[in-house]
Amino acid sequence: MGSWLRLIGLAAVLFSYRQFQGGWVSNFLLVTLAAAAGVSLWSAAALGAGVRVRRTLPPGPHEAGTPLFVTLEVEGRLPLGLSWLAVAERLDGAVVRRDVRLFLGRRWRVTVPLGELPRGRHRLGPIDLEAGDLFGFVHRRWRLPEEVEIQVRPKPLPATAVLKERRRLRWADGTGEPSELRPYRPGDRVSRIRWKASARAGELLVADRSPAAAGRVVVVLDVFRPAEPEAFERDVALAATWLKALVSDGVPVGLWTWTDEGPRFIPPTRHRALVERMWELLVDVRPIDRPPPGEGPRLSAATAIIPVGRRATGI
Repeated sequence: MGSWLRLIGLAAVLFSYRQFQGGWVSNFLLVTLAAAAGVSLWSAAALGAGVRVRRTLPPGPHEAGTPLFVTLEVEGRLPLGLSWLAVAERLDGAVVRRDVRLFLGRRWRVTVPLGELPRGRHRLGPIDLEAGDLFGFVHRRWRLPEEVEIQVRPKPLPATAVLKERRRLRWADGTGEPSELRPYRPGDRVSRIRWKASARAGELLVADRSPAAAGRVVVVLDVFRPAEPEAFERDVALAATWLKALVSDGVPVGLWTWTDEGPRFIPPTRHRALVERMWELLVDVRPIDRPPPGEGPRLSAATAIIPVGRRATGI
């Protein structure tokens, strides 16, 4: 209101000067002021009508360590003319970018880099907007309370990490015996030949120690007092690697881990909704400082166990 009062006062002074003095200088100043006032009035009307903001995220799932961007599209309900507009996006309560530009049209799009987000849940928003005319007579602020939750999954490790960890695969009965035999193939170790079973079948049979041989696999993630945060995040990423690989192979897979409330177990399945719950559990899992309370589930002898973590090998 103060800016408009000053504008009206200046217009009155110039008009009085023109009436009493005349001349091209006073006419030029009065016309210039009238043009500026007209632009400001239009900007005030356009800003008073408000703006619409649409936020677009790239399709998920989102993985840790991968650059993430968000696109903001601002649209005025009326053409804003000569105005400036500042848009600030917030991530987990902190401003990640404040972009200021001249708004010469009705639509404006800006890409906000969020960087490489760590594993977990992140809150995007609210959006702060600030706008005004070029002459400083109109100034408005808005806050759009819309918030979006971003789930960042652990990023699976390269396939070589799974190959290195296959030696830790064992079965729930503790014997280490596979649940399935298959015909011998060139390149198989002689120590894996099951001679008695081969004699009964009339062909060479070898022990298949792959996870798919068990028919059901449970990934066991230990979260009790990890050596260091980097090692814990690598264990979570390794569990995600096994989960992704087994789901891709069509093997029923389950997840067994712990929280402060006790053990969390999702039985082996191919159901998409339950697999999504496993991913959510890997998003939220955190290290705990005391022994996990409660007992774990009982698994059948034909279930393969993949222990991940410092203490998981003793399960």
